Amino acid sequence: VSYEAEAATLAGGTTVTNCAHCSGGKKLSYLGSGGTATFSNVSEPAAGSYTMSVSFMSVGQARSAVVTVNGVKQTVNFPETPDYNTVVTKDVTVQLKAGTNTIEFSNPSAGAPNLDRIVV
Repeated sequence: VSYEAEAATLAGGTTVTNCAHCSGGKKLSYLGSGGTATFSNVSEPAAGSYTMSVSFMSVGQARSAVVTVNGVKQTVNFPETPDYNTVVTKDVTVQLKAGTNTIEFSNPSAGAPNLDRIVV
């Protein structure tokens, strides 16, 4: 199931910006350094380990994000991408429960990558 980043709940200065090469034509900018994006409607029929594909851009340098799934945090490193015309994906293993899950992207101390969407 695909979840567009622009449909997430945003806080701390994270904004939706246009992106011609992104799914849905939008991406999140200013994620990290206090900015967050929370997907609170990620639903799965059974508990278990799932692969979450994160579509992103990280122009100029590699960046990291803290991915919090139902309160459990993991730091994920995202490689540098060549330009704002190239959206790439990174697979992250997450533990989900049966029913509705909450997945938050943040970085308390630095900028995180621009986020396009997640697919679980």
